[in-house]
Amino acid sequence: MAMVDVERVANALNLTRQRVAQLVKEGLPREKRGEYDPIKCMLWYIRYLQAQVSRLSPNVDALGGELDSERKERIGLLRADRELKELELARQRGSNAKTLIGKKKNQLDSHRPSPGRT
Repeated sequence: MAMVDVERVANALNLTRQRVAQLVKEGLPREKRGEYDPIKCMLWYIRYLQAQVSRLSPNVDALGGELDSERKERIGLLRADRELKELELARQRGSNAKTLIGKKKNQLDSHRPSPGRT
C-alpha cells in the first residue's frame, strides 16, 4: 500500500493534523516520520474509538449492543413497573366504580317510598 502524509490521514479520519500527532503518541501506526499506511491507521482508529465507547459506556459491548444480563434485567424492571401501574389503575377504577354504585343506590333509595308509608 502506498504511504500517505499526515494531511491525508487527518482528512480520512476527519481529524486535525495536531490530533493525528497526539494519536501517534497513543499508538497510531506511523511508518516513518510523516508517512502513514492509511489502512493500518483506519483500523487502529476504529479500535481506538471502540475502546473509548466501551470505557465511557460500561453497559455497552464493543459492538454497541447492551449486555444480555443487563438487557434482561431492564426488561424485567419495565414489566414490573407496568404491572404495578396496571394494578394501581384497576384499584382506582374499582374504587371509582364502588363510589358510583353507592351514589346510585342512595339516589334510588331516596326515591323509593318507605315501607311504613303508602
